[in-house]
Amino acid sequence: MPDPRVALAVFCEDIRHEVGGKHSLMGVLAGPVTITGDGPPTLTRLAVAVWLICDAGDLPAHCTITARLARAGTGLLRHTLRPAETGAIPDADTRKQIVFSAVTLPPFDVPESDVLEVWTEADGTPIRAGRLPLLHAPGTADGT
Repeated sequence: MPDPRVALAVFCEDIRHEVGGKHSLMGVLAGPVTITGDGPPTLTRLAVAVWLICDAGDLPAHCTITARLARAGTGLLRHTLRPAETGAIPDADTRKQIVFSAVTLPPFDVPESDVLEVWTEADGTPIRAGRLPLLHAPGTADGT
């Protein structure tokens, strides 16, 4: 019986796609994001790198990544992958296979504190990949 699939999300400001298939994560976020300003603050630069870790030979046929504001219930992104079509064929020594995706979120308003959740759905099974608290602090951008 295969081990459960595991998903991991890393939030950052930007993901650069480099030559040779490399990805550079810029401005990695390590904790809650505090948003200041009057009116509904808008996050304009936010990206997420998502890894889905599976046993060798257990890549899902269908995989979807979604992002949403948990409290508001607002869907922000839905990205569909076909990992079984693009995944590397494991050799005899491979124990795990990884599906990777790098996505940029469209700009979105954060009218009050909320939590950004990223989910991976692999063959119909939802797996939470990560959560990022978004704290709304009314006031000017310089914190006054």
